[in-house]
Amino acid sequence: MPCTPAPHTRSDPGAAAIRWFARLRAPDLRPAEREAFRSWLAAAPEHGEAYRSVEAMWRDLGALEAQHPAPAARPGVPDRVRRRRWMAALAAGLAAAGLAGGWLLPGLMGDPARLHTARGAQEVVRLADATVVHLNTATELRLDYTPARRRLVLEQGEIFLEVGRDPRPLVVEAAGGRIRDIGTRFGVRIGAGGTTVTVTEGAVAVRLAGAEASAGAGERLDYSADGGLGTPRPAALERATAWLRGLLLFEATPLAEVVEELNRYRAAPVRLGDPALAGLRVSGRFSIGDSDGLLRTLEAVLPLTVVQRADGSVALLARAAPGSGDGT
Repeated sequence: MPCTPAPHTRSDPGAAAIRWFARLRAPDLRPAEREAFRSWLAAAPEHGEAYRSVEAMWRDLGALEAQHPAPAARPGVPDRVRRRRWMAALAAGLAAAGLAGGWLLPGLMGDPARLHTARGAQEVVRLADATVVHLNTATELRLDYTPARRRLVLEQGEIFLEVGRDPRPLVVEAAGGRIRDIGTRFGVRIGAGGTTVTVTEGAVAVRLAGAEASAGAGERLDYSADGGLGTPRPAALERATAWLRGLLLFEATPLAEVVEELNRYRAAPVRLGDPALAGLRVSGRFSIGDSDGLLRTLEAVLPLTVVQRADGSVALLARAAPGSGDGT
């Protein structure tokens, strides 16, 4: 169905102008949408200025009609396919002209956008509604924006959101839970044992299987399919957000948890070769990009030996105590 640009605040007239420019040239534009565009233009002087800038830059390309005419109907080609091709061509031209200004415009072509990071990689993406999305390692995120809502689906990994002001509600769906933003900055992490929501500013409402709970600044909420929805409790914010600064932060953390966290960023895993090592405690801050440095530190301060395997994996083995040999 057609994707009408939503009303925008004065903080992002350029992004809204780009979307209106694309929508007004779509082959299935409706009269009501043209009226909505006129209302948007009249809402603030900067809206008209932004739209005229988009028009001027596009004219400079000399490509509006010559390169991207609206496609004519052809037998056997569904309307939705023609629309997507047209919008894709127009969006590509806008991007080539530098009009997008670094903004990601989810829903521009009527389809959800996807964001992805590989293992060990991180990324920051600014959306057209001024929301900033931080993606941690091995993360899959789907963006589904419509004129009525902002919906993000976290399929795996971890994100941190600085939510932009917009009249549309913003909701994150993750592992069966639904997290509703209430003017916030918050993180969502899907882990092996469940999902954690950490709030650094504002508040969120979390809903799972009919139950609902709220968390405010400095709090976290945990939930899982087996354990249900927990209650809010104080969050270790410095540790929870350390990855945003490229750090791993541990404070008397069991070695088993340190290894689990380290493996989120490594292509080749680290394994505990001796279960007795699991409870050893680790404290310190380490660079995410220097896992070898962390392993050297572990070997220096704990009774263990780091063994590199031929396949690139690492084994942590208990170090024999001095004089524990057989004496031969």
